Amino acid sequence: MGATVTRLRASLLGQPFAPLRGDNFEALATRALRRLRVTDLVKSVANRHQPGPRPNVFLVTSPRSGSTWLMELIWSQPGFKCCDEPLNLRHPTVKRATGIASWREMDSAAGATKLERYFRDICSGRLHSADSLPFRGKYHRFRTDRIVFKLLHGAEGLIGELAAKCNARVVILLRHPIAVSLSRESFPRLSAFRNGDAAAGFSAGQLRLADRVIASGSHLEKGVLTWCFQNSISLRGLQPDWTVVSYEQLVLDPEPVVAHLAERLELIDQALILSRLTEAAGNQGKSDASTRQLLAEQASGRLDKRRALVEKWRSQVTSAQEAAAMALLPAFGLDAYRAGRLLPDRRYWIGDNQPALD
Repeated sequence: MGATVTRLRASLLGQPFAPLRGDNFEALATRALRRLRVTDLVKSVANRHQPGPRPNVFLVTSPRSGSTWLMELIWSQPGFKCCDEPLNLRHPTVKRATGIASWREMDSAAGATKLERYFRDICSGRLHSADSLPFRGKYHRFRTDRIVFKLLHGAEGLIGELAAKCNARVVILLRHPIAVSLSRESFPRLSAFRNGDAAAGFSAGQLRLADRVIASGSHLEKGVLTWCFQNSISLRGLQPDWTVVSYEQLVLDPEPVVAHLAERLELIDQALILSRLTEAAGNQGKSDASTRQLLAEQASGRLDKRRALVEKWRSQVTSAQEAAAMALLPAFGLDAYRAGRLLPDRRYWIGDNQPALD
């Protein structure tokens, strides 16, 4: 009974399962009624996680980059559960579990200490508030020994340190910054990138450019600026055992990507991943009608249908708009994409079969 009460209390408060001190059942029941959070309770009893010898996975990327799709492909592998956006402070459960109140605090030294504790508790199986609900997940398992984390919001500068402490391999997923920016309605971290601790990693010239874009740039330019800030930090910390893949290659030439990920991440069922490639991600409702149609059609395997997913954004911008937005990348020392090209630079393409689409 005591263990159950402890689990109930911790899950309701969005906390790890810590021993109770001086609590009686009546007091617990009173607080439970006041603080009842049914989803936390369901998550806490729907999974038993015991870390195993194989590594966890940190999937680091920008929002609207195909991250849910790739996360679900990794999640399909035996033993995995997923933590979907465990750093998204727009979710009250994340604020409650991390103790972090703002994007700026997340990028601070104080935030780093809280994040280390938060990730440690998730990886140990003590904290479940970041788990997917069992009835919403494609691959829910009661017993798990690995976790794939989808990290879209924060901690880019801490990824190496956190990965080492969480026995995690890092995957950076890139997607063309214009495609990403056009898919987003807002850029909640832009101010924190410019005015928080992360700004110390950028030059005075880069920050002046950022100020001009923030003050008078278009929605597209602000989106690309956010992409530059985030990916500059991620790629700056690139380590030899990290893996960089692109959305474009996952769509157009997935087999080398799947083989590479299987080797680097110790994924044991490549055939299963390949069989699930044409399944739409669980969040496809965020896509517009034309994109959902393209997602449905790509299952045909025809290159023209897959290419349409990659180049769709071009019909939404002029050449001048593309040039203005893409000029931000070299200003921030980024060479992954450039104006006039749909695909990433060849050094971010796995294998030698990059198609000539531009």
